[in-house]
Amino acid sequence: MRALSFYPRPIRRADRSRYWAALCLSVLAVFLFRMGCRRAADDRALAAAPVAAPAVESAESAPPPGSYDWSIPERYRGAFVVRRPTGFPDKLLALTIDDGPAPEMTARMLDILKEHDAKATFFVLGCQVERYPDLLRRIAREGHAIGNHSYSHKPRATGQAAEDQVMKTERLVQDLTGQKPTCFRPPNGVTNGPVAKLAAAKGYCVVTWTQSSSDTTSGITASVIERNIAHTPDPGAIILCHDGGPHHEATAEALPEVLRELTDAGFRFVTLPVLLRAWDDWLSSQGM
Repeated sequence: MRALSFYPRPIRRADRSRYWAALCLSVLAVFLFRMGCRRAADDRALAAAPVAAPAVESAESAPPPGSYDWSIPERYRGAFVVRRPTGFPDKLLALTIDDGPAPEMTARMLDILKEHDAKATFFVLGCQVERYPDLLRRIAREGHAIGNHSYSHKPRATGQAAEDQVMKTERLVQDLTGQKPTCFRPPNGVTNGPVAKLAAAKGYCVVTWTQSSSDTTSGITASVIERNIAHTPDPGAIILCHDGGPHHEATAEALPEVLRELTDAGFRFVTLPVLLRAWDDWLSSQGM
């Protein structure tokens, strides 16, 4: 019987190269196998990971639902408003700003209103809303009201053109803010034109103004605008200003002093829907 030996026999020189080649191939195979397993695990983890939603700039986001109230009392739906209720006692003012949004002027006025904790109503043109939707969203997001001022400022349009003047702007505002405007400012204050009549038929409160800044006058100065607005306004007045057009740099210059002077006098600047609700409450208390 041959005895068992636990010692390997010497490897011949010819076999050594094959031995080391096989050993290297084995090590490489193990390495590649492990790398493949690790990559597969990473791929599975990546596939299972939730996909992050794209970031949305706050300046482009719509106002949160319920952050504003543009509702108006029933008595003003489909009505024409051209004067304030006689004897209305509350020191509330509705500053209304027409023809925007405009890229520099609207933003500047919004900054001023925020600084003085004042609210306004912006009667916007649909053609401007299409150009500057982010400004419209900012108006609503900062607590101001938005009114319909037609699409392109044509008070005498008829037929389908009149329908478009009202409804195109309404749809734009609703798409961008989630809410329909309730007040309509007829272009040039023309209340007997087809566009104003159609807006009333759609349930809008068609409203002009009770006090004008006259800021569309060429060459008007900020001091004259300030006097036109701040000189003994009536409680419940609706004040006309503009942020669109070529002459309204002076309006922005006058606005801080107007807000300071009238606030110091005890007036509060509110949106037009808020003013209409205050009118309604007072008229109801008077039995009217």
